[in-house]
Amino acid sequence: MKRLSSILALIITASLFVIALPAQAQNWSECPDAPSRIGIGDTASVSDADSLPLALHRFARSSSTVLAQIPIRTELLIIDGPRCNDGWGFWKVSYNNKVGWVGEVGPEGLYNLIPVNTESCPTIDHAVEIGDRARVTPGLGNRIRAEADLDSEQIGTARPGVAFRVLDGPVCSDGFWWWKISYPRANGTGRIIGWTVEGDTVTGEAWIEPVN
Repeated sequence: MKRLSSILALIITASLFVIALPAQAQNWSECPDAPSRIGIGDTASVSDADSLPLALHRFARSSSTVLAQIPIRTELLIIDGPRCNDGWGFWKVSYNNKVGWVGEVGPEGLYNLIPVNTESCPTIDHAVEIGDRARVTPGLGNRIRAEADLDSEQIGTARPGVAFRVLDGPVCSDGFWWWKISYPRANGTGRIIGWTVEGDTVTGEAWIEPVN
């Protein structure tokens, strides 16, 4: 009986030890093709890329229970990750006394989290210059904002293929290069004057191109 009790005690101790082991972060090479922009200890803001709140999941899976909906522009501290599941790269965060997982970027390359305080922009060969006629490349439209700032009011959307005039720039803000443009309104009454992002400074993908 004493021997059986000792064996049971060893099994329970071993089980507790296994449970207590922290999960190891995965290499980002197992995550989506789009590179991560953040790491543990960083502060990130919920992007307004699709104007929807960001789901906080219990586990690092898109099918996992949703604990809360995090509003756009909310700043979050990254405390663990990444975990890669369902084509998404997930990071662990704390929000409103709940700890869970949020997806930074998924299969379509749309970023839900933006690193905070990344004002510096890489040196690149700019796709356009002042005075050019340009257009948004095929795919999603480009937001036009009142100022060269991700928190600035959105005053329009530049649709792919529609020509506009480049008025000023480039300006580095929030880790992106911005150009001031004059874009025709859809109803033909006047133009929208504002700022739009040139492209993804991480991947080097240009979102606008000159019109020959």
